[in-house]
Amino acid sequence: MMLRKSTFMVATLLMGASIFTAHADMQYTQTTTYRSSSTKTAKTVTSREAIRYFISTDKERIEYDKNNAVRPDEVIITRCDLHQKFRVDNTLKIYTVSALDAKGILHEASKDELTENLPSGKVVTDYSIEKLETEKINGLDTQIYHFTTHTQTSGVLAPRDEISQGKMWVANVPEKTTCDAPQSLRASYTQIENLSSGKRRITYQNTGDFEIMNTLNSQLLMRMEITFKNGSISEETTDYSIEKLADNLFEVPAGYREVTLKEYNTLRSQAKSKELQQKQKTAINH
Repeated sequence: MMLRKSTFMVATLLMGASIFTAHADMQYTQTTTYRSSSTKTAKTVTSREAIRYFISTDKERIEYDKNNAVRPDEVIITRCDLHQKFRVDNTLKIYTVSALDAKGILHEASKDELTENLPSGKVVTDYSIEKLETEKINGLDTQIYHFTTHTQTSGVLAPRDEISQGKMWVANVPEKTTCDAPQSLRASYTQIENLSSGKRRITYQNTGDFEIMNTLNSQLLMRMEITFKNGSISEETTDYSIEKLADNLFEVPAGYREVTLKEYNTLRSQAKSKELQQKQKTAINH
């Protein structure tokens, strides 16, 4: 199993630390490197993906490169002023629109959903954070922190007991979260996950220094290194700028065709399959 798909803590850290909007415009690139090793083959697998952020007042544009595991070659435009989110494929020249308040695959449980007889699970994460020295990263002064997380899962989730640790280099850049940014870590909350296997009710509990983690997540993450039992994840922020951004960055280009979400996903899947088939034919011919 890929390392990125098996770690609750990483998703929490990256999600919280990567979403910004400042009073002035902001842009930066975050490059993440995943390394996982196999005890059977003694081989190390490395993959890398870059995400480009463009942020203005009530607007955000995120560009994912072709190596992204979830959104390869996709652009996400969030318009808080319009209460809409646009998913754009520049190759196919199509896009789909959704309301920011629409329930997605993951959402916090409503009162009715809390009383439903649903398969349930629990994720408990304990945070421990230590303040270290300072260091200048790509022109910005940062404070270094060492962190340890202990995550345990139970119920319908596969039982796990995992300890991860690493360092964060955090720049004190003034910010405020976007209108659709994930909420800060809380002591406890319950989330509904509408998966292909059915609806699941998952309760998350955070203990220890999780409120300190919230403070760090509200600042610009310049570098992060995380180690696991069978691998590591590192992240680096580059190309940071607060220059004025063009308004058309937050608009769908003229001539693009609007489609439903189902059609959007189908067309992208078909294009991906066609690309893979072409690569296989090229490999055979050579």
